[in-house]
Amino acid sequence: MRNSYYPDESVAKAVRLHDCPEAVDELEKLTIETFEDGSSLIAILDGKIVGAAFNKVQFKPKPGDQSYFEDFRDFKCKTDTAKEYMDLMIRVDARNDAFEYYGVQKSLELMFLGVSRDHRGLRIGKSLAEATCKLAKSRDIPLVNVIFSSNFSQAIGRALQWDELCTIQMNEFSFKGRPYGDFTGEHQTLVAMGKKID
Repeated sequence: MRNSYYPDESVAKAVRLHDCPEAVDELEKLTIETFEDGSSLIAILDGKIVGAAFNKVQFKPKPGDQSYFEDFRDFKCKTDTAKEYMDLMIRVDARNDAFEYYGVQKSLELMFLGVSRDHRGLRIGKSLAEATCKLAKSRDIPLVNVIFSSNFSQAIGRALQWDELCTIQMNEFSFKGRPYGDFTGEHQTLVAMGKKID
């Protein structure tokens, strides 16, 4: 995550995550908690970990309750940078209630999808996304949902024929007075996608 995902992921760039090591530490706790759920996946090639899908089992909050991401932001994030990163996921999730849209109470959220720089272009990300759907099916989880923040990950979702729930321009968000899009290069949209698991 530190060597490939955080330096290259669009939202991490927009909130200047690399300038705040404490925020990286806080978000790393999120990945550790998520991995301990037992629903995340890794890709191994020639004995090396070359990719990962950090998948979080999510439940539709009861009225008045906070989501997992809101709890993590409020109780485990101290830095403005980590809070902003979490806020982005919370705001996009609020724009498209996947639980409501699909009529389900539980989902497997593909929270972070990353592939090492030296192994990109080998369809490892696509394989991890497909494997996430298979994992959801094996655990009777009726939905996989995700927020894709790059053209490349969005192409994976489209290739797998996932539903596009909403598209949001990066410049709808800003951090410390600068629009996200100033830092994300060609990656100018966030796309929330979902896949109903039959």
